[in-house]
Amino acid sequence: MAAVLGDEGSMRFYPHPLSRDETRTWIERNRARFERDGLGLWAITLRPTGEVVGDCGAVPQLVDGADEL
Repeated sequence: MAAVLGDEGSMRFYPHPLSRDETRTWIERNRARFERDGLGLWAITLRPTGEVVGDCGAVPQLVDGADEL
């Protein structure tokens, strides 16, 4: 995840690429989301190599004052 979340191109729509420590916090936050809410973000890997190429999933986001998935 650090390679993806730390990449400028991958993170161009986010405030900034994440450091290793920020990536660790990102992972911990998603683990907590799964425990609390039963949903969160997953790492996406290429089957042949196991290489992490991104993430996806459902997480609540504040949209116009309301939590939306």
